[in-house]
Amino acid sequence: DALRAGVMTPEEVAVVCSERPPERLESLSNDTFLVVVDGEEQVLRVPNVRVDGLIDRTVEARVLALLRDFPHAVPATFYAGGLKVSPFRRQCRLLSESGDFEADVGRLMTVLAKLHAVPVPPDAGLPKFSVRDEVLRYEASARVSLLDDEEHDEILAWAEEMDRDPKVLCHRDLVPENVLMTPDSVELIDFEYAAVTSPYWDLASFLTENPGNERFQMECLRRYGDVNPIRVERAKAVVSYVWALWGFHRRTMAYGRKRLADFDRFRMLGRRQA
Repeated sequence: DALRAGVMTPEEVAVVCSERPPERLESLSNDTFLVVVDGEEQVLRVPNVRVDGLIDRTVEARVLALLRDFPHAVPATFYAGGLKVSPFRRQCRLLSESGDFEADVGRLMTVLAKLHAVPVPPDAGLPKFSVRDEVLRYEASARVSLLDDEEHDEILAWAEEMDRDPKVLCHRDLVPENVLMTPDSVELIDFEYAAVTSPYWDLASFLTENPGNERFQMECLRRYGDVNPIRVERAKAVVSYVWALWGFHRRTMAYGRKRLADFDRFRMLGRRQA
């Protein structure tokens, strides 16, 4: 409440929560800090009110409850107002800091296939998710027109194609900073965008954030399993468009323009391959 009323800043919240001066960590969606609670290093997420309309803050807790026996998800404790505390994995490195990126990505693809195989019971409490509706929701939030009618019809058709896929539990935000690596394990963090949807969303999300060359991308898909490369390109266009809208909603214009350029490139690839 103090955050939303402007009475406290995220930094002040972190100071109150920590036994030593907090250290800000890099994050696009939220204000994130390294804090010490009861003598233990923890990561404190303070929700950014500018993305509250785009994120259902209750979903991540339900997803992590569903994944309590899944060894590749970092647990977290949730508090009122969207605050989240999770253990700081000092012994881990980020995927973006990998010394053997291709080998580590292969391990991640294996973990991703396992995540997508996790059963989601009807009583898990996860909201219904539609890729088409997600596109329209982000368009409404960004309040900007980026596509002509032909482009818009095409992106909605590809979103509807994803909606017809078998549904799996997806992370939906597979930036390298959300993947923690050790020599023996791969762990995923920050499931706040998670949803039950097409597996192509996660594949597209990861490959747009880690483009590599064609050989690298095909090896990723091979390690994951049986997928259609043409469908991946179309999904990459859809995901890039959604994140471009996210950037314009947040007024992070450089990020929005970059993702819009990605959309143009992947859309042309999807059309040529079609």
